[in-house]
Amino acid sequence: FLEHTNYLCSKAGDILQIKSQVIQDSVHELIDMLCGAYRLQLMQEEEKDERNITCMKGSGKSTLSSQKSIYPESAVSRTTGTKSARECRKRLVEDAALRVLEHFHQRTVDTLTKLIRNTLDNLRKCLTLPSILAYDSVNSDGSVQLYF
Repeated sequence: FLEHTNYLCSKAGDILQIKSQVIQDSVHELIDMLCGAYRLQLMQEEEKDERNITCMKGSGKSTLSSQKSIYPESAVSRTTGTKSARECRKRLVEDAALRVLEHFHQRTVDTLTKLIRNTLDNLRKCLTLPSILAYDSVNSDGSVQLYF
C-alpha cells in the first residue's frame, strides 16, 4: 500500500510539474505578446533619437559658434528628457510584467495550498470514518468489530 501510494504521489507530482511548466511558459508568452510590441516601439524611438543626435552633431559643426553652443544644449536636454521618460516607461512595463508573473505565481501557490488542504481533509475523513464506524457497530454480544 505504501509503495503504491508513493508511486502514485510521485507520478502525480511529475504531472503537476509538467502542467506548472506549461502554465509558466504560457504566462511568459502572454507577457511577451503584450509587451513585445511596446518594447519594439521603445527600441525604434531610441534608434530614431540616436540618429537625430548624430545628425545634430554633424550639422552643429558647420554653424556659427554662438548657435553651436545654444543648439546642442537644447538638443541634449531634450534627448535627456526623452531618455528619462523612455527609461521610466520601460521600468513601468517591466514592473507590470513582474506583477503579472507574481500574480500567476501566487495563484499557483494558492491552488496548491487548497489542493493539499482538501487532500489532507479527505485523508483524515477516510482514516477517521472506519474508526467511527467500528465503535458504532457493536455486535449483539457486545464485541467490537474492528476494520484494521
